Amino acid sequence: MTGPVLVLILAGLCFAAAAVVGYLEVRRHKRGMGPYLLSAALFGVAVNGGYVVWALLDHGPVETFRQNHEAAMLLATLVAMAAVGTHFARALRGLDGVLLLLAAVVNLLALPAVGEPASPVTYKSWFVSHGVAFAVSGACFVIGGAAGMAYLLVHRVLHRKRALDLMGRVASLESLDRFGRWMMALGFPLFTYGILTGMCGVAHREDLRRTAWYLDGSVLLSALVWLVYACLLGSLTFRPQVRGRQAALLATCGMWLTVIVFLLREFGSPIHQ
Repeated sequence: MTGPVLVLILAGLCFAAAAVVGYLEVRRHKRGMGPYLLSAALFGVAVNGGYVVWALLDHGPVETFRQNHEAAMLLATLVAMAAVGTHFARALRGLDGVLLLLAAVVNLLALPAVGEPASPVTYKSWFVSHGVAFAVSGACFVIGGAAGMAYLLVHRVLHRKRALDLMGRVASLESLDRFGRWMMALGFPLFTYGILTGMCGVAHREDLRRTAWYLDGSVLLSALVWLVYACLLGSLTFRPQVRGRQAALLATCGMWLTVIVFLLREFGSPIHQ
């Protein structure tokens, strides 16, 4: 078993265990579970984040972001760090478990990418910002999507008049809605920058400029993700009635589209192989 595989499995198990503890704390009303959740989550962050830091120091940022599994580790680490932050925010109670579950999923999805040939990229130093922008914007979209998922779950519980069962143990709908909007607002300009730098990267590769690279599945889906978030943010700005459940549903769909883009980029995109 190679080092990256061991890191992905170990950190993924830590995130999954922390997510289970979060579920028990919220849904089963198990008291005193907070320290166990934090210990598992922080250990996973240390394992994943430590490997990413080692990779940056060992072979530099360009080579690190050429490796798809290391970029995924960075994404999972950012999501898990956000989970630790929300654990201490009383207004976002219960969201930490959803975020840790998604961090575990990202680690799991990165496993098949270990050992795959590194993505060919331009070696211009500025191109490092392309990988950073996509990692941070992806984390923002996943966090916003997690808030949307939590909103839908809490809304369903309230609709079934089971609010007393979870009263005081989960975030309010208003807090989840506001937090999700902030995450999308932060992620959208970074995602836009990532797309633009990606197009500049194509312009620096002779082998792609002569092909219909714009028909690549990852390019088309990235454009769709950009359009979804552009419409969502535009609606939230100019149409206040598009809030709550509708916005949460769109944020959740946008998050899963982002995951599909990641999968397509890893395993089905000629321009990234």
